[in-house]
Amino acid sequence: MKLVAKKLNKIGIPLFAFILGLTPMFVITAFAEGGATGATGYYTVYGKDYANYAFVYAGYYNNVAYANAGTRVQCDPITNKVPSGYMGAKARLYNSSDKLVASTSFVYNSKETNALNSDFASLNPAKASDAYYSYGITAAYNGDGYTQYYTFKSPAQNP
Repeated sequence: MKLVAKKLNKIGIPLFAFILGLTPMFVITAFAEGGATGATGYYTVYGKDYANYAFVYAGYYNNVAYANAGTRVQCDPITNKVPSGYMGAKARLYNSSDKLVASTSFVYNSKETNALNSDFASLNPAKASDAYYSYGITAAYNGDGYTQYYTFKSPAQNP
């Protein structure tokens, strides 16, 4: 180890920096996951065009199964922006029996933006033998409140 440290220092890389550079490789392999995204839905509210979709990730972290669902809403095209408070998103996670197992509250954009992600609806631990999918809801300001739109369901994922 001293020889390696000496050679690394000789070329200007301290040993701790070398080890720190290897750390992500070990961290990344500590968990595995599968992800899926549902079809994109499109709608227009109050003269603004939007797109939404649901996504799910399921896998293992430290040998414990988990599942996370999320929802995204964005301007269509993405180069457009909407004022603060125009977009909302809520995540919902379902199991293969179509039972709601986790959900979030709506979050709304706090500043002018072109996209918004919900918080994650998380199940940890999840059942390793089950499959999970995301089925979110988005909201768009209509001049007098909000109009809600469901996303398409994401494909189911097993941990």
